[in-house]
Amino acid sequence: MTNRVFVSHGVSIGVRADDPELLDRASQCFPPGWEASASASPDAWYSLVRSAEADGARTRYALFQNDEKLDEGYRVTRLLESMDRAIRVQVGRRAPERLFVHAGAVAWKNRCIVLPGRSGWGKTTLVAALVRAGAIYCSDEYAVLDAEGLVHPYARDLSFRQGAHRRVRRSAADDFGGQDATQPLPVGLVVHTRYIPGAEWAPRVVTPGESALALFGNVLVARERPAFAFSVISRAVSGVVSLQSDRGEAAAVAASILAYADHLHASTRGQPT
Repeated sequence: MTNRVFVSHGVSIGVRADDPELLDRASQCFPPGWEASASASPDAWYSLVRSAEADGARTRYALFQNDEKLDEGYRVTRLLESMDRAIRVQVGRRAPERLFVHAGAVAWKNRCIVLPGRSGWGKTTLVAALVRAGAIYCSDEYAVLDAEGLVHPYARDLSFRQGAHRRVRRSAADDFGGQDATQPLPVGLVVHTRYIPGAEWAPRVVTPGESALALFGNVLVARERPAFAFSVISRAVSGVVSLQSDRGEAAAVAASILAYADHLHASTRGQPT
């Protein structure tokens, strides 16, 4: 059994496999910004091993989190997707000084546009459209906030789900002519939106309280650490405009969002901070 240990946002994760090639493939599941660690006792272990259950010429694999079996099957690619998802959640729940919010995020004019929402709401498609329109890519899954409310880059490849089986196709920001963010930024605009075919984009400004509650509903540790979550969110959205509307196709909405962000930038230019 070979293994590697890394740390991400203060959380140490160990990954091991009974085949060096499997371990190399599992390393693709490490979160953005990870660093190697020499810890012998990580916060969690993920193991990808050949299952004891044989089936003719095919090899069956099993995925464990510590001693708990998370998944098993013949397709290593699917098990790696399960590992990738489990590691992201583990880091997001355990990060001691970061708040993980289900949200897309892009940088524009040295401010971050945050797009909170559940899986299936079209965050990735809208983030991709914003990047095509010139925004800098931060994340298509989590807005990672520190205690001061700054958004840190979490620039993993964008994940598009396709077809009846919802298989994942990954694309880097430069596939859309964009680039990844490299530094934390304050929130400049929050957009609460979801894709509904044929919906009209008619945004309204929502109160900071409404926006904070909606963001809180997308926090990974809302139940475990509510006080910390509210404190961080309150700092993040203090004095920040928030919009709400369902939307149709992403391209036109992306242009409207960036135009609105430009309007906010122009209206606050020169004001004391």
